[in-house]
Amino acid sequence: MPIPREPPPSVQEILAARSGEEMALNERYLNPQMGRIVRTLGFDKAWSGGEGAHLIDADGERYLDLFGGYGVFAIGRNHPEAIAAIEQVLAARTGNLPQLGVTLLSGVLAARNSGDGVPVLRALVGLKVALLILGAALAIGLGPFASGDGWAALLTGMTLVAAMAIQNAIHRIHMSAAPPTTIMTGNTTQIMIDLADLMRGVSADARIAIRSRLSRMSGNAAAFAAGCAAAALVYARHDVWCFLIPPIVAGCALWLRELRDPHSGT
Repeated sequence: MPIPREPPPSVQEILAARSGEEMALNERYLNPQMGRIVRTLGFDKAWSGGEGAHLIDADGERYLDLFGGYGVFAIGRNHPEAIAAIEQVLAARTGNLPQLGVTLLSGVLAARNSGDGVPVLRALVGLKVALLILGAALAIGLGPFASGDGWAALLTGMTLVAAMAIQNAIHRIHMSAAPPTTIMTGNTTQIMIDLADLMRGVSADARIAIRSRLSRMSGNAAAFAAGCAAAALVYARHDVWCFLIPPIVAGCALWLRELRDPHSGT
């Protein structure tokens, strides 16, 4: 006589039973280095949910997530249309991921997102140049700013942030093999953690991995710092007119790319 089995717990039941163990589970099974970074930054929260641009912690406190446009978070968390699309795909019961063969859905999605021949990379770089030009026009036309909290300063800043977000997307999508062109807080924090690990002593294998990571990241961080210093000097001498430099540099890069390969950009 078969022994009756209890049904497995649902995902909601599992999450409810292990609530509060996020950092401990990450430390033991996933990425302890990331755990150290988020603790250093004060982000070791117990997130209980997400709605659009907000994260919600275990106490019900809502946090505005300013990583909008960062990968899949461009549409926010738990977007109802995204959930509905996933449910439709599951309901279709497609023969997904065959080891030998191809599937229809991936081809259909690729065709719909191809832009019908629109050069995607060229369009992204062009949009970035346009935003840099707009940011420069706002900075020169509305600046210098009496307050960083005023609408003029915020509008100018957000325009330039949008340009930087596109630059980040270009690197992640089209230039992922190249060194990162944007430096985030996590990079600097990782460098400091690696230096601390070398000072306190780690295993030989870990030391090799840390030195390799430092050699890659330190050069980028140094170049970023040098660029910041140069920008500060130009700003001190020429005030808001320094904002003309980024669109000129980006425009020249786009022009040179077109000269080198007029059919590139897809």
